[in-house]
Amino acid sequence: METKLAKLKNEFKTKTAVLENTRITLKQEFIGIDEPINAIIDNMNSWFTLSKIQERPLVINLWGLTGVGKTSLIKRLIKLIDLENIFYRLDLGQTEGKNSITRSISDLCENSSAAPVIIALDEFQHTRTLDGPFRKEKEDKNRVIWELLDSGIIQHDMFRFGVWRLQETAQKLQHLLAAGITVKNGKVTNGKDLFFDETDTKESKSNLFLDVNNYEFIIELAGNVMGFHLKSDVEKVVLKMNGEETIQFLKKVVSNAQKPVKKDFSKALIFVLGNLDEAFTMSGDYAMDIDADDFYKSSKKITIFKIKKALKARFRDEQIARLGNIHIIYPSLHKKAYQKIIENELVKVSNNILKMTDIKLEFGTSIIQLIYNEGVYPTMGVRPVLTTINHLIKSKISVIISEVFNHNKEINNIQINYEEANSLKCDYKHEETVLFHQEFPIELNIQKNKSNKKDDMQSIVAVHESGHAILAALLMKTVPKYVYSNSVDDNFNGFVLTQFKWKYFSKKELIPRVAMILGGIAAEELIFGEDNKTAGSENDIEKATEMILTMLKKSGFGSTNLSYEIPSPNTNLHIHSKRIIEKEAKTLMEKAFKLAKSTLEKEQKLLIELANYLSDNRVIYKNKLELLIQDFATEKTVFIENGDHLYYRSHLKQLHKKITATNRQENEIQICLNKA
Repeated sequence: METKLAKLKNEFKTKTAVLENTRITLKQEFIGIDEPINAIIDNMNSWFTLSKIQERPLVINLWGLTGVGKTSLIKRLIKLIDLENIFYRLDLGQTEGKNSITRSISDLCENSSAAPVIIALDEFQHTRTLDGPFRKEKEDKNRVIWELLDSGIIQHDMFRFGVWRLQETAQKLQHLLAAGITVKNGKVTNGKDLFFDETDTKESKSNLFLDVNNYEFIIELAGNVMGFHLKSDVEKVVLKMNGEETIQFLKKVVSNAQKPVKKDFSKALIFVLGNLDEAFTMSGDYAMDIDADDFYKSSKKITIFKIKKALKARFRDEQIARLGNIHIIYPSLHKKAYQKIIENELVKVSNNILKMTDIKLEFGTSIIQLIYNEGVYPTMGVRPVLTTINHLIKSKISVIISEVFNHNKEINNIQINYEEANSLKCDYKHEETVLFHQEFPIELNIQKNKSNKKDDMQSIVAVHESGHAILAALLMKTVPKYVYSNSVDDNFNGFVLTQFKWKYFSKKELIPRVAMILGGIAAEELIFGEDNKTAGSENDIEKATEMILTMLKKSGFGSTNLSYEIPSPNTNLHIHSKRIIEKEAKTLMEKAFKLAKSTLEKEQKLLIELANYLSDNRVIYKNKLELLIQDFATEKTVFIENGDHLYYRSHLKQLHKKITATNRQENEIQICLNKA
């Protein structure tokens, strides 16, 4: 006979194998997110194998940008472990309709109490309970969600059709009693004709005050509480009552039915899925043209500390505590991940067509590059890639296949490539022999926007971004990775990507950094004149002001080391006066702009050369930019390529060496003095 331990061991081994197979499959299907997949599988292992010992819900938080596939991953995970029958997705962004949170909670509560369930709280950012800089509390409409995350035990008001039916019956019988009908032992004894007319029982001549059709509702609504299991149980009680007692009995049944029902989800696995703008700020800081690898590196800098800080802007501390400490951060996808996703999707298309037609579609590398160029917006995730494949490839498949019928030749292979003519070039083959060619026009939306406009706007942006780039190189000794003078993103006319090699912000950097930010407007004034500078520097001015004020208020870069905050009940231990800060900020801003302008005046030849290049070319990359700087800058600059050993460590070591040498000399003097 199998022992409990042996049975548990076998079950444990089976479930562990299922999870490991799921891990492998997910990594094959969801490219570029191996770390989040590992974290999810590892953290849910104990729940999946031994959920019975769990006393509180297991909460796993997944935070990431929109379109990275958080929801899709969880849905696929649930399917692979074959638990779709106990999976409930609650869309917290839906407040009305059949998918509303209220309706979803009702569906969830139909589950038997204390049974393990899996719950996905999607779009969690919409449940915020604090708003604004003063963290003002909002009306909490989703209190049940926080109870679910805490103990898993919630009180639920369940809608039951029978309640309405019994309420209506009680009200009708009450009117009949008021009209003079009398009841004894559950039957009408006086006023039968009136009763028959009003209750449509004239034909049956039933004088039962409470119709037997109500018995099922009574059992359903209050059977467990009042001890009713059969209709005969209800009948025994009802046939002992007079009219008023019957009314009170019905009201008691209704009252019991309307009490909240305790539901126990303490053994639940809860996934919290959301996007926190306060943590993923780079999604709004970068244009869609940004390189996928650069955006990926930026997303990898988001830490659990940043996530918790972002949560504090939206939720109360006790609510954040209920989310626990399992916070899995989704990075954006790097270039290889996007390419692999495109390859996989094209393989799916090819396999589907092969099954249907016995014709194999072969997509060249030019098609992968085309889809990448048209569909990859790192700030928007995978969705644009999939829609681009639909637009450029799937929508053309029927036309491509129809040519096989038109030519009436034996075709078993079609090679599809892209050439610089806005068309798909198809070679129709039998085995290795090309039988005929055909081209199919396609409409490219992004390539059109990526073309050099060579107009006034591109020239303005070229000058503006050149100002930023030159000051980054000369003042911060960092050559930008690339500079764009024309962007496909409507929110950005152009942009500069500068990645500093060091990980700190020192006081001496403040003015040069602000000067770099103001370099665009300074360059416009210098090249076009004060009256011809254009609007569009609002973001630069805002960033410069924010940087100065943050360093003065928070980091002690001003004349005092006091902390400044807006007056509120939570900032009583901070200084509230702004006068000193504002005066210092104005002075620093003026110094920074003066530095920006004087540096660009000195390097006007370099500025004109770079701006001229960018007025004809929408982008310049680091290598070419560095050559331009070497050729046209007035002085040679040594750029920083390694930021790990610039000043602080060497300075500390020098001081230590100096102190050690001084101590040695003092010891030698003491030894000499002690000699006889």
